[in-house]
Amino acid sequence: MITNNGDFLKEMAIAEHGIVSIPTFISWKAIASGELVPVLMDFKRPQPNAYAVFPKTRYLSQRTRVLIDFLVERFGDKPHWGQNIKSS
Repeated sequence: MITNNGDFLKEMAIAEHGIVSIPTFISWKAIASGELVPVLMDFKRPQPNAYAVFPKTRYLSQRTRVLIDFLVERFGDKPHWGQNIKSS
């Protein structure tokens, strides 16, 4: 099954319709509650990246700098929803 809706895939996995590959920000609560069990944790899939693109100038606006700093602090290397997930 292929879909662009991670919540739908999560619900299909909870209903025992197979293994899904979804981001932890969608599945972490179901994992914490025991509804889902992580498998294939050693499988490495490409990680999505986010980029802040702005014009190369001598002055970066304060708003842009604050936004970039917020995003780095909030989403850094390992977001809070993925820190306690372990394979079974």
